[in-house]
Amino acid sequence: MKISNGVKPVIKVGQIFLTHPRDQNFTSVYEETFSKQGGAVYLFAVIEVAETGENDFSGRKEECQKLARAMVSTLKRTYIALPVINEEIFEKALASVNATLARLASREFAYLLPRLNAAIGVVFGNTLSLAVCGNSIVYLKRQNELTLLSEGLASDQVRPTKLFSNYSSGRLAPWDRVLMSSRELLNFLSLERLQEFLAEETLEEACSEIIDSLGDIKDTGFAAYVFDVSPVHTMATARKPPFLPAIFRFPKNTVPAGKIQNFLKTTWAGVLTVLELLWRSLVWLANFIGNFFAALNRKRSGGRYRSKKYLVTAIVLIILIFLVSLAFGAWRRHRTSSVQTQTEITNLIEQKLSEGEAALIYNNQNLAVTLAPEIETLLQKLASGAETRPDFEKRLQDLKNKVNKEFHVENPTVLATLENTPTNLIHSPNGFLAFNRNSGRLVFYDFRTGSTRQIFQNQNTGNLSFGLYLGSGNGFVFLGKDGKWQKLNPDNDTLTLFESAPTENPAPSDLGRAKSLTVLGEDSNARIYILDAKNRQIWRLNVDDAGIAAPQAWLKTNADFESSLAIGADNSIYVLYPGKLDKYANGTKQNLAISPIEPPAQNLSGLYVSPDTASIYVPDREHSRIIVLSKQGQLERQIISTKFRDLADIYVDEKAGLLYAAASSELLQISLK
Repeated sequence: MKISNGVKPVIKVGQIFLTHPRDQNFTSVYEETFSKQGGAVYLFAVIEVAETGENDFSGRKEECQKLARAMVSTLKRTYIALPVINEEIFEKALASVNATLARLASREFAYLLPRLNAAIGVVFGNTLSLAVCGNSIVYLKRQNELTLLSEGLASDQVRPTKLFSNYSSGRLAPWDRVLMSSRELLNFLSLERLQEFLAEETLEEACSEIIDSLGDIKDTGFAAYVFDVSPVHTMATARKPPFLPAIFRFPKNTVPAGKIQNFLKTTWAGVLTVLELLWRSLVWLANFIGNFFAALNRKRSGGRYRSKKYLVTAIVLIILIFLVSLAFGAWRRHRTSSVQTQTEITNLIEQKLSEGEAALIYNNQNLAVTLAPEIETLLQKLASGAETRPDFEKRLQDLKNKVNKEFHVENPTVLATLENTPTNLIHSPNGFLAFNRNSGRLVFYDFRTGSTRQIFQNQNTGNLSFGLYLGSGNGFVFLGKDGKWQKLNPDNDTLTLFESAPTENPAPSDLGRAKSLTVLGEDSNARIYILDAKNRQIWRLNVDDAGIAAPQAWLKTNADFESSLAIGADNSIYVLYPGKLDKYANGTKQNLAISPIEPPAQNLSGLYVSPDTASIYVPDREHSRIIVLSKQGQLERQIISTKFRDLADIYVDEKAGLLYAAASSELLQISLK
């Protein structure tokens, strides 16, 4: 629901500001609230000046502070000076900020502007207005969706006279949560983890989770604002407090949490009602018996009194004996039933274990996978002191080990700690290019020297969408969000336009916003395949000496790629979804089903396959594993490691028996032999 024009929202603000002595960037945050036209005006600014690489940059922090003060004071002065706040005031404020920056650029501050990353936001009434420059970002979390509000607002070229070139305004809704930050945050937190943190119930928990996850990073600072929006009638809290006390709350990721808590709420209310009725009945019975005997004592009528006394006593004893008999009979029936149930459970476990062990003998992997969780559920119902329990547990563990085909890697080799958290690894004969699609940040790991180096350290590379290696002749090639191809030279930090082959059918302008791409072959024999969910198509682009040709529709059947994640290719094309893998050959879908896996493969996160690999490798970030499948979909191995936290992308060299993985900010090497 939207906040109506007559309802004033309440903004609750959380700040994330972490600095370290070794951080060469300058960061600053600003937030202020004042009254205007009977309402509150909320001003926000997150400012970062990237390091220059000069030895004396730390001595110029005062100039950066002057730059930040000039920006925020101009913004505030504009809103205070104008008598009426309307839709055009934010545009006027940006014009004033741009004019201030232009004046500073004409003096000694000119060298700072190309390195300036800033996000400015203003909330008045139910409207958020924002602008960004450089690599800054603004995200909106509404319900369960995370949206990049700042997309397309920053210009790729730095113009001191108009540093903030575009702005955006929109209505806020109750329970919205907004994050303003420098893009540096996305180099160390994946979008999935950021969305998880922003989904916390309270603003304090969300900020605390983000700060805790960044606590181990000692050479980079972070600056961000997170604010919640709520209607005025819920001013005390931005989220409704849960009904049940903390002892009844369930861990996160319990599904569905709301239904479980509602069930507990109803059950607990019913239990309290029953207990109250029992207590009232006992009190009434005690009062009745007491009053009855008191009345008898008052009569004191000789033998008549004594006979009534004996009669009442006999009746009470009979009732007690009857109740005890009922209780004893119920206990015996329950005990007999329990013994019978335990015997049935024991026999059923034995039967299913035998079936599972026989299934493996006959290579019926699917049946064994199905039986393992059933046996585990039955074991939970078996008494902890049962004599057969230890033997059943050992047999079940042996069955699971054979079914799951787990290969545990305790200490993989850490080749490098990267200066970003990559989302993609791009392999070349000389090393890996670690690329973060969210921030555009690039780091090159050189096989020859074993060292890493940041590429385009002080340039805005947020326009880059996908990267690949096209062979020694073309090197690294990137597709931008504008649909244009560029060559990257990591040795001299240059991006040059990659000429496209002449064609009457140019590439769609939104090709750079497709889901994924992959490449077969090298140089003039290469073929690029792009997974396009919007147009429900897989495009093929041939590469020759003239450049990259226009895309041709490769898919010959209808397909829904909306929830697809990645594409891979050997002699066929593979499309990965969170819980399945589709295979296409000659433009048509083929039969392929992943064999059952325990735990189930329901949230897969990546794909690697090539003509040089005999298997398909599927990273599963949720379970810190890499699933290895045959090209017919059968489980071959599960590579598991505690180092696979935030597993992003992999590269496999089966001939050398090596697997490389980007996990969090580390580049790992694992031996497959």
